[in-house]
Amino acid sequence: MIERMTDPKPLAFRGSSQDDLRAFPTTAKREAMNGEKFASVWDAIEDTPEEAENLKLRSSLMIALKAHLNKTGLTQVQAAKLFGVTAPRVSDLMRGKINLFGLDSLVNMAVAAGLHVEMRVSEVA
Repeated sequence: MIERMTDPKPLAFRGSSQDDLRAFPTTAKREAMNGEKFASVWDAIEDTPEEAENLKLRSSLMIALKAHLNKTGLTQVQAAKLFGVTAPRVSDLMRGKINLFGLDSLVNMAVAAGLHVEMRVSEVA
């Protein structure tokens, strides 16, 4: 039985969310429409397992860096000096612009911030 909402809320896109949705890989859109289940959002939106794993690692580093900057209270200008990047680059980090960052640059920023980075590799279940 399908329940219908009597007072649906209007859909409002914020920032680049509508463009991001349009940019989803075609295969991910098809799979989402088929009701397929995924282990993570990255598995759903990327075309290959390699791309999904790369995004998982980058997102973990970005989350850790953002949390560290919020915890320490560094301004974006101070963080930029510490990381050896520009303040707009730190702004991109804080806004979660994952497509602008590679693993190398995120690891370098984490180490510059005094964080220890570890990676665990395991067999696929």
